[in-house]
Amino acid sequence: MMPKFFTPSEVAESLKVSEQTVRRWLREGKIGGVKLSLGARSEWRISEDQFNEFIQERTIPKRKEK
Repeated sequence: MMPKFFTPSEVAESLKVSEQTVRRWLREGKIGGVKLSLGARSEWRISEDQFNEFIQERTIPKRKEK
């Protein structure tokens, strides 16, 4: 089965952040993605696995109640 890919805009909408923020994370390597060359321009795509990994790495575990 083919992996699902998201655009920076879709990730930004899901996380309620700006698209600029997602693009910065991509450039800084904070979230994994692939940069597709489309002639004179290029576009980022983030796989569902990369998106889920990004979320998991930043999820704060629940504190255990005593």
